[in-house]
Amino acid sequence: MEGLEYPQIMISSIKELNEPDWDGLKPKLDLAGQEDKIEREAKKEELKTESVEYHRQKRYWSKAKWHVHSLIMESFVTSKMKDKILQEVDYNEKIEGDPIELLRRINKFMTTSDVTDWEPITLWEALQKWVNCRQKGNETVIEYRKRFEECATTVLSFMGDSWLDVFASKTTAYHEIENNHPTNGLSDREKKRVAAEVEALQEEFQEEFVKLFCAAGLLHNCDRARYQPVLDHFVTAYAVEHVDYAQRDLFPRDVETAAKALHNHWVKKTTTPKHNNNNNTNEKRTHHRTVLTLHRITTRGVSVNVFAVVWRIMLHRDVNIDSDPRNNGKIRQNGDRIPGMNRDANRYTCRQAPRRDLCSQV
Repeated sequence: MEGLEYPQIMISSIKELNEPDWDGLKPKLDLAGQEDKIEREAKKEELKTESVEYHRQKRYWSKAKWHVHSLIMESFVTSKMKDKILQEVDYNEKIEGDPIELLRRINKFMTTSDVTDWEPITLWEALQKWVNCRQKGNETVIEYRKRFEECATTVLSFMGDSWLDVFASKTTAYHEIENNHPTNGLSDREKKRVAAEVEALQEEFQEEFVKLFCAAGLLHNCDRARYQPVLDHFVTAYAVEHVDYAQRDLFPRDVETAAKALHNHWVKKTTTPKHNNNNNTNEKRTHHRTVLTLHRITTRGVSVNVFAVVWRIMLHRDVNIDSDPRNNGKIRQNGDRIPGMNRDANRYTCRQAPRRDLCSQV
């Protein structure tokens, strides 16, 4: 622990597998019996110096914990021990970056074995690790799948491949096999043949159900913030009751297919450019109105400043075009009056707002 000035405390902390008592090590100001003002000020300055060093040592310890943790995992434990530690349910929350907790778990695994562990407890721990194996926010599908399959392998080594047979026989897919092989109107010989075929298909379904169950778990425990649409797609398709069951049940049948569905969704999400359809529609609509407005103006035979009209339209402002020859086709805003003309003078009004006739005589 180079750089720390509390070597004995650090050594005892490692031996006792406990964090250093930083609260007890924190410098404190004791002015009892110090009546001299100079001595009191000297004590305060000494406290400041010790406090700075204390916080420096504490920060160093926090940084050194990660280094020590990596050193132990990479250089001082076997691959089998490393796998056991990584499969711990609370590895990310408690063990990672904490050498004290890491040494506690190593000590636990060293003092227990397959012989000393009570099998039911071992099975419960394996099931708990598998159920709680969830994808982390910054974890890729490949990394998540690897951890998930490691936990699944441990559970299946205890339970076997047929532990879900009873549950599989109660599913809709299991009974759909029989529904898809009707025997009405068949001879007894044909009925026996169909029954044997149905039985074989149902047994095959039960054998493959473990793979389906693992695929469902991989989807269920994925990072919902990123992959919720994948699960929604399968659930929505399954909820359509008026179609055949084979068309409804689009869920993946194995972990590999489930992982591909997650991966393909992420690739599509990160590579597809985003288009703002509303802006495009508004641009087309504005362009259409502008062209129509210019057409109306020019076909009326009124001489106007076309660029000024377009500019006013873009600013969503009303434009009045006077037909009086004394105005020479000048553009004026609503409310403006030309000297010598009354309010009822004939004029053409062009508006940006949608209406049946953009230029109508009023």
